[in-house]
Amino acid sequence: MRDKRRYVLARIEPPWEEIDPKELYLAIHEAFTSLFGDTRASEAMVAVVDCRDGHAIARCTRGCESLLQIAMLTVHTVDGRRVALRTRATSGTMLALKRRINDYPHSCTVQARTLEIDGNFYYAHQYQGQKVDVIAKGFKKQELLFLTEKELEMKNHAATGIPDGI
Repeated sequence: MRDKRRYVLARIEPPWEEIDPKELYLAIHEAFTSLFGDTRASEAMVAVVDCRDGHAIARCTRGCESLLQIAMLTVHTVDGRRVALRTRATSGTMLALKRRINDYPHSCTVQARTLEIDGNFYYAHQYQGQKVDVIAKGFKKQELLFLTEKELEMKNHAATGIPDGI
């Protein structure tokens, strides 16, 4: 008889990172193994079955879903890129979780652009609402600035000379 399986839906942060499902599987499996050991990892039979649009769906055997959620929460790097996995839901079918993805507000970037602040260049990712993440360009350092939409408009106005509200 086939084992019953459970599926766990997780949101990938930051949402603009395109994550390879195989690399995500390796990161989750490493976290699971380091937390619960090889024996428990082999019993759980963890797999990543879908990874797109800022969400991932992972599969495990029934009874191990809480362990999988814990392991997913401890993942902080996938293929050398800093990411976080935030578990959203658990279900017995993938179809139910795919429907749930559509129920959550779309967290993707509304607008992405390059911005110059005080002589430094940044990538600005603007979301629905007023959240704007500003990340410094560069190889060695990564500096996060958090600006509101109003602050970004003021910086944009000062840089371009375009009046606000147009």
